[in-house]
Amino acid sequence: MASRPLPLPPANQETGHEVSVPTQPNARPVYLQPYHDSAVYEDDSMMQRTSQSFQDEAKGEEPTLSAFDTSTQQHHTEPNDMYFADPTYAEQGMSRKSRRGIWSYDDRRAFQRQPWWLKLLRILAFILLFGLIVALSVVMLIVLFIRPPNIGLQGLNLPNSTSQIQIQDESFTVNASLVAVVSNPNYISASVNNLTAIAYDSNARVTSIGNCSVPHRTIQARANTTVTVPCELNYNLQQDKNLTIIRDLVRRCGLIQSSSKQSLQILLNTHLTIQVLAFHIPITVSPTVSVDCPITKQEVKELLGSHSDVLQELGLGSLSRRAVMDSVRERLRSFIAQVTNSIDYIDDTEENPILHEEM
Repeated sequence: MASRPLPLPPANQETGHEVSVPTQPNARPVYLQPYHDSAVYEDDSMMQRTSQSFQDEAKGEEPTLSAFDTSTQQHHTEPNDMYFADPTYAEQGMSRKSRRGIWSYDDRRAFQRQPWWLKLLRILAFILLFGLIVALSVVMLIVLFIRPPNIGLQGLNLPNSTSQIQIQDESFTVNASLVAVVSNPNYISASVNNLTAIAYDSNARVTSIGNCSVPHRTIQARANTTVTVPCELNYNLQQDKNLTIIRDLVRRCGLIQSSSKQSLQILLNTHLTIQVLAFHIPITVSPTVSVDCPITKQEVKELLGSHSDVLQELGLGSLSRRAVMDSVRERLRSFIAQVTNSIDYIDDTEENPILHEEM
């Protein structure tokens, strides 16, 4: 019996390539793009084994089991563009757009489809969040690393000449200057604002004897800056009720024989504000500074001209002619005031006899 030749495989109508005819009735051609235009079949390996058995029968040879045993056959490794009916996960991933950052292609497309007001709101929210992070970072840096400047007082400096001392009635005024050294350990400059100081005698901290003030001074970065604050010391005998201040002044200035000359101790109740960047740091200190005696013995006598008892008690010697005249004048004023009050009382009783009878 002559062998019947196998039918030739039909040609692909679209590409002109020949394709193998499947031996299984359920086989269906699948064309994949963009790899090749050739058709492949889901049961291609089975078709090859069946075709080989037909050829063996035509030659009169018995088919061997090796034709159907796939374990004894050498498998050919297909290249990366091999044909499959269904795409694998790798092929599915290759067909998708690559990511840029944390957003996928679909996320970026969704952002682009948003309305303009939503895009603007998203930008404003980002700016607000970024500004908040920067502000918190600056605050943390200031709290952790910036240190307050150190302030040291050198004392009160008086004028070299006593001619600047002004004596009027029972008070005197003298100009002075407070010298302070400010050490700034930071790498940014600072400023001292609204520095005010009220002076008190160290033994009488109730009555003020002067004040100091300066509105603004700049402190250099990583340097020591000397700040000179103008002050005015003043004393009023009427405010010194127990004469405590003048007694201490006379004793420390060595104006009497039983005392030696010493420096005056003045308490400064100081308030100031240090500004670093946009931060204001209020500081309150009460240091005690030394100052030389601002008044002489003759000026004390002029100041206490109407208080001869105080002068005698302090041991300042006899009164001057001016002091005596002031004392007499003060006693005359007091006597005239008493006589005037008596005359007014007599006139009132004569005009109101009923009031006189009751009294």
